[in-house]
Amino acid sequence: MIRRMRLIGLVTLCIASSFGTAKADDTANAKKAIQTIYAKVVAAAAKKDVKGMMAYLAPDYEEATLDGVTFKVATIKAKWEHAIQSVKTMKISTTITKLTLSGDKATVLNKATINMVGISPRNDKDVILIYEATSEEQWEKKGGAWLEKRSKTLSMKQFVDGKEIPIAMAGDVATAKKAIQTLYAKAAAAAEKKDVQGMLAHVAPDYEEGEQGGTTTKLPYIKSLLERTLSRMKSVRMTIVITKFTLNGDKATVLTVQTYTALADNPRTKKEAKLVISSTNEEQWERQGGVWIEKRAKAITAKATVDGKESSMPDQQRRKGEL
Repeated sequence: MIRRMRLIGLVTLCIASSFGTAKADDTANAKKAIQTIYAKVVAAAAKKDVKGMMAYLAPDYEEATLDGVTFKVATIKAKWEHAIQSVKTMKISTTITKLTLSGDKATVLNKATINMVGISPRNDKDVILIYEATSEEQWEKKGGAWLEKRSKTLSMKQFVDGKEIPIAMAGDVATAKKAIQTLYAKAAAAAEKKDVQGMLAHVAPDYEEGEQGGTTTKLPYIKSLLERTLSRMKSVRMTIVITKFTLNGDKATVLTVQTYTALADNPRTKKEAKLVISSTNEEQWERQGGVWIEKRAKAITAKATVDGKESSMPDQQRRKGEL
């Protein structure tokens, strides 16, 4: 009987050992397969090939950010395609820190670093961007191929030219955007009253405004021009729409479409004319003491019409002596 029990124990031990070895082999194979996919993503990133970077994602893939916002494949693809336009070089490195296998499903803890050299929208100079992130990924093997089903960011750091910039949460972005929209509304209300001081209440003392062609003007000149121009206007209406908002800690980059509609007597015809100025702008804002202040603005496009016909911009007219 003792001998029989020893035999059963020996057989059980062998079976358990064999099962453990098979499971370890399966985990190792899964890890190797997913690491191979990561290598392909790295190669695609170096070529700025968005399609190749996303080739391993399942059609129903979802990605959750630090603050719980979830993005699907189409949105992620659009974001990458837009971002890649201002990127000169990109290098990605990934490390699997833990992999847990359960049949044809795997949970992967991944540490990734993205190094990019891009073009700064502020001065058109190169800027070095580094993102360090850890994420928990859900993978599934279908038809012998591994696809990533879901990903959740657990931590992230970002660095701009070596300086760490806090990650903006969706709630932070919404709050900052709302605060700046409120300032735009106050400026628009001031414009209708032809209140120049109210229109400029949100700008910093060292505020600068870039015109098309590279000319830069400072606050005193801008204030003087507005006062002279508005004094000749019978009525003024201003609308400002935010088209893109990017938050980095206490700094924000805002893309806007601004439209000024005014009625005034045309100095040439002595008749009332309708002047419409439309522009797209990139603005740099900074939060100081809890208050948002506009530091710089740059006109990307600008167009003026008088009674529906294209005309020179007001500042160009000023230089010609027409204002």
